[in-house]
Amino acid sequence: MADVFISYKREERGLVEKLAGALSGLGLTVWFDASLSAGETFSDQIDREAREAQVILVCWSPNAKDSRWVKAEALIGIERNVLAACYVAGPDGFSPQVPFNGTHTEDLRGWLEGGTATDARWRSLLRRIGTLTSRADIESFGDISESSDIISLGRWLDTHKNSPLFLAVESIYRARLAEEEARESREREAKARFEAEQAQRLAREEAARREAERLRLEQEEKKRLAAEEALKKAEEARKAEKARADRAEAEARKHRATANLSVEEYTRLEYPDPFSHITKLFSVTASRRCPRRRSSRLSP
Repeated sequence: MADVFISYKREERGLVEKLAGALSGLGLTVWFDASLSAGETFSDQIDREAREAQVILVCWSPNAKDSRWVKAEALIGIERNVLAACYVAGPDGFSPQVPFNGTHTEDLRGWLEGGTATDARWRSLLRRIGTLTSRADIESFGDISESSDIISLGRWLDTHKNSPLFLAVESIYRARLAEEEARESREREAKARFEAEQAQRLAREEAARREAERLRLEQEEKKRLAAEEALKKAEEARKAEKARADRAEAEARKHRATANLSVEEYTRLEYPDPFSHITKLFSVTASRRCPRRRSSRLSP
């Protein structure tokens, strides 16, 4: 009993051999030499293999679509619920007829021309085959991709150490580790740049704050000095005004005191020195004889 029975048309034998080799490399037994020459009947051996295989993999192509043998083998897969299908040749938009088009069919045309073990279409087909053959490593491999998280990949590697797919998953794991390290490195660099920019911004803000504070203090000092200067000038003006007022008051008192004095009294008051009044006395006497010239300090 084979794990996988491959149904195909002879014209696609080369493609099927590549597909069978890939499945055999995963530890699956494959039976695919089911081609019949024209006029051959559906042999007992083919019928037995198709009914005992865990998976019937139909390789659809325009030639296979018209083959009654391929359709018969596909019907067995539908009846047993073990059908898996893929496209190996044909134009875009091609599909098998009812009821075979009701089964999901993976397009392996590109993969057969040079795809990798991690190709999404190949992994999708393996998921179906792994489920039908109860191969957990193959089934879970179908859920793995280049974007799988490192924890899931590491868990798969720990669980399936003896799987033929171990190296393929390990390569994805190593690639994801490298990507994660690169991402962390970029994040560290971005964080360092951000912190440096933040430090520079804070330094600029602090410098601006200090400059603003310096200017504020400078302005306050100027205002204080200007206020002190204004107060000083006001005080000086007040004192000067008071001095002028005092002098005017003194002059007024003196004028009032001397208004009715005689010449001798005025002379003694104005010139206490007995030797210095002669000239002043002459001036006062002359002013009395000439009223137009008399001093403003003498009464009329």
